[in-house]
Amino acid sequence: MFNVFFSKLKKRRVRKENATRKVQLYCHKMNCKESGFLKEYRGSCMKYAIPLNNIPSPEVLNVGKIFIQLIGAKKILDIRSYLGLSTIAWSKALTSGGEIVAVDFNHSIRKEIEKNIDISNDGDDSKNEVAITSIEEDPLMYLEKEASSPENLERFDFIFINDDGKKYSKYYEQAMKLTMPGGVIIFNNVLSSGRVADSKTSDEEAIALRNLNTIISNDSRCNNILFNIDDGLHIVFKHKH
Repeated sequence: MFNVFFSKLKKRRVRKENATRKVQLYCHKMNCKESGFLKEYRGSCMKYAIPLNNIPSPEVLNVGKIFIQLIGAKKILDIRSYLGLSTIAWSKALTSGGEIVAVDFNHSIRKEIEKNIDISNDGDDSKNEVAITSIEEDPLMYLEKEASSPENLERFDFIFINDDGKKYSKYYEQAMKLTMPGGVIIFNNVLSSGRVADSKTSDEEAIALRNLNTIISNDSRCNNILFNIDDGLHIVFKHKH
């Protein structure tokens, strides 16, 4: 199914008029379906001094939720969960019995936000029972440690990575080891504000992201698609055995 989709996508005609700000705003309006609770949570996140790119946009979260539901994900790894917005969003896409492991250097700000917002009263009548495990550790070191243990290989069926782009190539190989066949990995912010398209750029992050995107594109273990959504989403589909 995905092979047919990718082959047709690559043959599409590029329409320059679809890149205008007016069209982007229209798509944003059609795509943004965040609940009142998630909007409140996002508003609380905005009060903290972290780069806005590290707070996933509604479009990014919607794409992630769609793939979680599409593949029937049960185990999710959320790398650099920051203020917890992505973790909360993924929990709404999982069915009961699902599990999320959220990894970041610390979760103190997320805990502070959750003190001020009753996450148990989110207006969601489905009330799916989802287990969320918060791990305070260097995310890359966590991935490397988990990938080094045979019992942990192919453990997750959805991995979301939202960190410093200069580390992404290191993340990729470890994430592939931990992803189940048929699973999905999503890298957020992979276009570096468009600098990846400039072959003459000297920007370290842009160069690192170009390297990542090339590695993924040439990897025979997966299908991939690079979306120009927000600051870029690279979605990886690991082949089934």
